[in-house]
Amino acid sequence: MTIRTILGAAASVAVNASAVAHDLSRAPEKPRGVLPPETLETIDLAKEIPGMAGRQLRMRRLTLEPGGAIPPHSHVDRPEIVFILQGRVRDHRSDRDAPVEYGAGETLTQSGAVHHWLENIGDEPLIGLAVDIANLGVAQAFTAEQILKAYGRAGHDAEPHRHKPD
Repeated sequence: MTIRTILGAAASVAVNASAVAHDLSRAPEKPRGVLPPETLETIDLAKEIPGMAGRQLRMRRLTLEPGGAIPPHSHVDRPEIVFILQGRVRDHRSDRDAPVEYGAGETLTQSGAVHHWLENIGDEPLIGLAVDIANLGVAQAFTAEQILKAYGRAGHDAEPHRHKPD
């Protein structure tokens, strides 16, 4: 390996770290414009798969108001897939050089030790359908009660409910 290769790699790491640090410097410290998630369905995975005690497969509707943002967090121990139903979101991720934008009909995934934060960049509410595997033994980053207390707003149901098919 030549000194030029080593210096080039070091410069690349410095640029990438700078881009992520810049994004994190713009990140909100607390949720802004986040409505409480609406739980649509859940499955107790302990009843379905051996070794999954304390785990729940859940589907939730997420809403982020225009200009709203979700602070930096990770999905360690809670992988998630979100299908965007309406609106536009910018995802600032620690594993990417630049933010990625998603719109209606697109899917984003979050898992592992990747830290990220989200912002609604559209002029309408962002609505997403999120499916994740929740670890019931670990507190959620932002519970419905915390969101309601911080923002004093109603919105989607704070308590989970069962979806009744038509």
